[in-house]
This record gives sequence, C-alpha cells and structure tokens, in this order.
Amino acid sequence: MARQYGLQVIDLHTLMLNDGDNVVDDGIHPDAKGAKKMAEIIAKAIKE
Repeated sequence: MARQYGLQVIDLHTLMLNDGDNVVDDGIHPDAKGAKKMAEIIAKAIKE
C-alpha cells in the first residue's frame, strides 16, 4: 500500500527486534532509551 501511494515505510520492528535492552518487561514496548532510539531513526528517515 505504501508503494501504491509513494510513501516511505520505516520498519521499526525489525530495527528494534535485536535490541532487547531498550524495551520494558513485556518485551514489546520501548523504554525511554528505546523511544529515543526510535525517534532518532524516524527523524533520520524524514530528513532523507
């Protein structure tokens, strides 16, 4: 669908998958450091 509309996809799941140190105890949701890392990834993609 993104391709159809010419939108960029940022696959945060794959990028964060092996980063277990930046999630809370549920193993899914980011902690403060994980949220910061995700924000940096998104900001970089927006600037490209």
